[in-house]
Amino acid sequence: NTKDHVLPAARMTETREFHERLELRERAWDGQPAVGELLRDYIRRYRMVGQEVILRDVVPVGIDIALGIHVHRNYFQSEVRREVDAVMGRGPRGFFRPGRLAFGQDLQLSDMYQRLMPLDGVDNVSLDRFHRMGKGKGGPPVDQSIRLRPGELAVSGRLEIELTGGRKG
Repeated sequence: NTKDHVLPAARMTETREFHERLELRERAWDGQPAVGELLRDYIRRYRMVGQEVILRDVVPVGIDIALGIHVHRNYFQSEVRREVDAVMGRGPRGFFRPGRLAFGQDLQLSDMYQRLMPLDGVDNVSLDRFHRMGKGKGGPPVDQSIRLRPGELAVSGRLEIELTGGRKG
């Protein structure tokens, strides 16, 4: 159902410019249009000239992450865990929130550190596992980057958090 796949607000300007460049009819969009609505005229134009149009579903690629976090002595582990879950999850601030990552966008190990180190209460972060789900036992447990093909999208697969230091509770 295309209504389930809503275009993020950040992409609206790019979408309007794309429609202008191809001289596609500007639609009156109430709120956030579904992706299918935005593509309808573009696809119709290709079909009119006999061009075959094939839309494929995205292939979700689960990312397996294991973190070791040393908590500052003045912070509660539960507070830090809640923050880590928020920035690494699918919520409004999450790394895997819908629309944040593009199809085929590679993930870098440094992205994880960049999101986690600034959090209040975090003294140190170690990534013990960072790779595609189902990678198996071959190769290193931590990849410097996770390469994705154009039709693939990184999604939250497994997140393990081990906290040390700080205050219990």
